[in-house]
Amino acid sequence: MQKFATSAEILQRARIPNGVIVTLYSSDAEDFKDGRNLIATNFDGTVRWRAKPVNHGSRDCFTGIFWDGYTLKANTFSCYQVAVDVDDGSVVVLAFTK
Repeated sequence: MQKFATSAEILQRARIPNGVIVTLYSSDAEDFKDGRNLIATNFDGTVRWRAKPVNHGSRDCFTGIFWDGYTLKANTFSCYQVAVDVDDGSVVVLAFTK
């Protein structure tokens, strides 16, 4: 597996009980022009998944995350709140927040 390395600013980080660290990076960095700035890594730094924002055709990205001990929620630039599956990074829209 490939380790993830970037010089992008870390905005938030959450440690998930299954041995995964979820990191939200600034979307301004070149590494995240595709909007996939929410990344889960194993403790050794290998990438487990990169979540895709719901609006793939626009300049969407993740803007905040919240781990409540059970569910990983994220907000997007396009004003959606989503639930992120901690095993594979898939997203389910919970609400439009604007």
